[in-house]
Amino acid sequence: MRREVYAIAKKNLFIFLSYKFHASLKIFTILVIIVTSFIAIPYFSIRFNLKDYRFFFISGIIFGNYVLPVLRYFSQLIEEEKKLGTLEALIVLPTNLIIIIISTYIWSFISISVISLPVLIFGLYLLKVKFYIQTFLAIISIFILSIILFSTIAIMLSGFIIAFEKGEFITNFVINILSLFGNIYLPIAFLPKILQKFSYYLPITYGVNAFRKILFGNYTTLDIVYDLIILSVFFLILWPLSIFILKFSLMNAKKKGSLSHY
Repeated sequence: MRREVYAIAKKNLFIFLSYKFHASLKIFTILVIIVTSFIAIPYFSIRFNLKDYRFFFISGIIFGNYVLPVLRYFSQLIEEEKKLGTLEALIVLPTNLIIIIISTYIWSFISISVISLPVLIFGLYLLKVKFYIQTFLAIISIFILSIILFSTIAIMLSGFIIAFEKGEFITNFVINILSLFGNIYLPIAFLPKILQKFSYYLPITYGVNAFRKILFGNYTTLDIVYDLIILSVFFLILWPLSIFILKFSLMNAKKKGSLSHY
């Protein structure tokens, strides 16, 4: 199993390296957005009486671009394999499903880190965050737990893609909801009360809150334990649910014979 996991992760790495320009352009685009925001948002903040909104917005960009892309990796994997007609071959054996999931976990973390680490480092430098070893360890803990959790959500979305065949719109819809109501770009306090309550049912809210506490709030690692516990609870609930949805979708797709075509 270890050899198969390594082989799948290696295959994905070669595919990623073949698109160096795409990855470089993505990093450059995010950096341009951060610099533009750093320059322009103070005027926006003064006009609308928003204190320290620049730090809020840029930290949201950093966190969102590290965590949200994982939602696309599983769906892209499923869609690519369906287009190639190889999805059915990948899941013939019961163990193959576990191998695919573990491999994609590993690959998604590596690829996201390659793209997002330069953005993270540049963003922290721009915001003049004092960097201590405790800060670094806390940020790594938040990102790892968040990526694991969102990989679970991505598995669930993959199940919907298999069920509805062309389900990319579902992934985009979920990402937009999380970005808009998850305390990423817009403070929860600015939302209507009913939507404020909705925001606290989104796992990304607790991840980005913990991230901002470490960066700007002079909190210690112990102070973010509550947020990490909430993220863990979300994972314990969503993991079995996502596996059930994926297996159920695969079972139905096998009966319909829709795995071998797109």
